[in-house]
Amino acid sequence: MQDNSDISESRHLPVGAKAKATVRTHDTMQSTSYSDISPVTAFAAFGLFWTLLSIRVLMLWVSSSEFQPAPILPSDKPTGAELIALNLFQYQSVILACVMVIFFVIAPWYADPLPSRARHPSDSDKEDIWLDARLMLGAVFCMFTDSYLNAYDYVFAWNAHAMNFGSWAKFMPFAQQSASSRYGVGILWVIP
Repeated sequence: MQDNSDISESRHLPVGAKAKATVRTHDTMQSTSYSDISPVTAFAAFGLFWTLLSIRVLMLWVSSSEFQPAPILPSDKPTGAELIALNLFQYQSVILACVMVIFFVIAPWYADPLPSRARHPSDSDKEDIWLDARLMLGAVFCMFTDSYLNAYDYVFAWNAHAMNFGSWAKFMPFAQQSASSRYGVGILWVIP
């Protein structure tokens, strides 16, 4: 039986710590040096940065005078069928988001309430149970990237008849302050 104590101990080092692992391949011993900073750690750091930035933008936007519905232009006169279709799409998005939260967050939590960090590392089959919930949370924070498309000039327009509170584009870093943020981002279907 081979001794893997060097390898198993190196898994529990703090982020950024370097360790020396001994790897047994066939009958030869190889010594390699590696670091715990992996692409996953780098993406997680970027995700944390983006989450904090999104929360900051949200707080600035909600506490400003820009947090109000976008004006509806006089030339914007949709038909009754178009308004019904828009509202159906909004309600469908909310219902779908609720179903996803139930199936990907609430149901797995009731099935296994321990977070993955509290489990033993050998329970790798249970660690993926929260992946869908993490992807959903990431998608919610990614909605803030939409305003970058209109930060300098209008690339696409939203429908001001949808439930909206304007746009947060003015509060994003590197946004042109002279660009208008008075367009309606449909809150009921941009988040889901």
